Amino acid sequence: MSLTLRQQGKFRRLVDAAWKAHAGRHQGLNADWRADHPKRDAWYRQELRAATGLHADRDLLRACRLRVPEEKSSTTDCNQWEDFNRLMAHFEALVMGGSIYWQMRLQNGPRDYVIAAVRKAVPEVLGTESWLEPLYLEVIAQKTLKLPVRPRLWYLSKDQLRNVVITMTNYARRAYR
Repeated sequence: MSLTLRQQGKFRRLVDAAWKAHAGRHQGLNADWRADHPKRDAWYRQELRAATGLHADRDLLRACRLRVPEEKSSTTDCNQWEDFNRLMAHFEALVMGGSIYWQMRLQNGPRDYVIAAVRKAVPEVLGTESWLEPLYLEVIAQKTLKLPVRPRLWYLSKDQLRNVVITMTNYARRAYR
């Protein structure tokens, strides 16, 4: 499923800002993408593939039975949940404007999902998030999914995250009985 219209709007604004920053750093490129469309399109496709599929630790992901992201050259191939935050974080970094909103969202998104799901299932947990630290969640994910190494939460698929949520909910229910 591709990005929503609202996501597309946010993404396109960030892509335009990233192109202007890129054009400003390289001689011979026009900041107005309409004037330099072929070069901008080639740059855009390259950055889109880099944002969605190129990871230095692909072999580690495969060894841990984690989903290895595929390179995507169009936003119609991207999904609303995992790829959107990854795209936004990548293009935000290209702008180099000092904002780290999307980088933080990419890193904290899975953690926030787990916290929200556990809070919904076990309301007594409110205010006691010390046991929901990223390191602890990663260790729980490693044990739940029987992985040889501790995974980063943003590498987990939605199904794997759901399994972590179920495990965390069970822990919370036992702790707050």
